[in-house]
Amino acid sequence: MLRHSSLVAGGILVLAVIICAIFAPHLAPYNPLVGHLADRLDPPSWVAGGSHTHFLGADAVGRDLFSRIIYGTRISLLVGFTSAAASAVIGTALGMFAAYYGGMAETVVMRLVDLVLAFPFILLAIMIVAILGPGLSKIIFVLAATQWAGFARIVRGETLSMKEREFVEAARALGLKGWRVMIRHILPNIASSIIVLFTIAVAVNILAESSLSYLGLGVDPRIPTWGGMLAEGQLYITTAWWVATFPGIAIMLTVMGFNLIGDWLRDKIDPKYRV
Repeated sequence: MLRHSSLVAGGILVLAVIICAIFAPHLAPYNPLVGHLADRLDPPSWVAGGSHTHFLGADAVGRDLFSRIIYGTRISLLVGFTSAAASAVIGTALGMFAAYYGGMAETVVMRLVDLVLAFPFILLAIMIVAILGPGLSKIIFVLAATQWAGFARIVRGETLSMKEREFVEAARALGLKGWRVMIRHILPNIASSIIVLFTIAVAVNILAESSLSYLGLGVDPRIPTWGGMLAEGQLYITTAWWVATFPGIAIMLTVMGFNLIGDWLRDKIDPKYRV
């Protein structure tokens, strides 16, 4: 595994973000919610004229930017992992159900998938959040409700090919119920595709949460989020570039880390990429 540079790079980035999220109170030098107006828009410590008390500078109300970025990892990872897991569970269950039983069940599920995929993702998410209102649990619900269709479509295709295999036919001939066949024989054989989709979904959901927070439709504005910091920093992009630049870099590196891991998993799992 160490011979694959993409896996090593992605693993380092993801591990760094996870460590920041777990040990945020110990790593952040300041309270991310408390600011000092005397430090308002202080440049980073390594920039000419910068304050030595703020490594990455301070925002418009004097809050330490480095501390806020560290605490922002918690929201990004929580939303990314939770919504991706919910999407995977819902999409996998519906995709296997539709493919295994076919008929009207498959028609209903796949038409629902087509309906969800017909809407632009960000537009559908904005519409739902605008109706339900902002909030952490609502963001997770929105992302899960708009991303399960991708899992369902892939899992349906995998299940259709898998249910015709001899060992599945044998299990059915022995009288195993449908749900047992799906869980014990089909699911383990399509788990590799689900894992790859999951890693990519985490990255997509982190980016989506940042987009919604940037638009003011994310979590409580008082909670540090990378998208919220971007929205605040855009007002000072010409005079205090660091306020928006460093949260943007944090988003880019985190999404890149999960994408690199997903690419490596795809290369290892899919036989077409082993040649």
